[in-house]
Amino acid sequence: CSLPTYFCTNKVMRFCVLCNDDSWKDLFPELPVILLDSGAPIHADKDDVLFDLRDEAWELDRYSHYHQPVFMAGVIGTLKNYQAPEHLVRINNWPGMFSHPSIEAVGAVSVQGEATAILQLLGKQVEWVADVAGMVSPRVIAMIINEACFAWEEGVSDQESIDIAMKLGTNYPHGPFEWASQIGWDRIKSLQKALAKESNIYIPAKTLES
Repeated sequence: CSLPTYFCTNKVMRFCVLCNDDSWKDLFPELPVILLDSGAPIHADKDDVLFDLRDEAWELDRYSHYHQPVFMAGVIGTLKNYQAPEHLVRINNWPGMFSHPSIEAVGAVSVQGEATAILQLLGKQVEWVADVAGMVSPRVIAMIINEACFAWEEGVSDQESIDIAMKLGTNYPHGPFEWASQIGWDRIKSLQKALAKESNIYIPAKTLES
């Protein structure tokens, strides 16, 4: 068996999920899950796998008794900044991302093997990326949206026309303003403000400053 030991026993592995919306359904289209109450203590068996899909929860004390990987929705915060334990894995949970065949993840080398095996059970290939705010695709998308906001604020064009131009001209699946609406403006604002602390090239447009 090429999977970790606890996948190769006769024990039933359960997927336990903390989530504030229905986004978990895109990650577990066929497998049953146990939805946990976000306000209650976590009571899980040692063979259970926890996915905390609430945005940037970072409730590290709730994950302390786990030994296997714990997956959490942490696009903006970093493992280093929160001094997270080695078994915690950041995953990109932005709307629309779970429908892709691959998933961006950040984790210590020591946990990547087990975490990859778990995500493969969900039909996902894993792209391990650096422990930085925004990972890769959220950072790129936020920058595209930020530049589109600058163009709109400067009167270059209206939002609908910018969306159409970007889809037709670059073959993007969504225009920047459509993307922002799908992902959530608050997520884009939070990431852009975090990136602006790294470099002036990330300074947010006025639309993203409020």
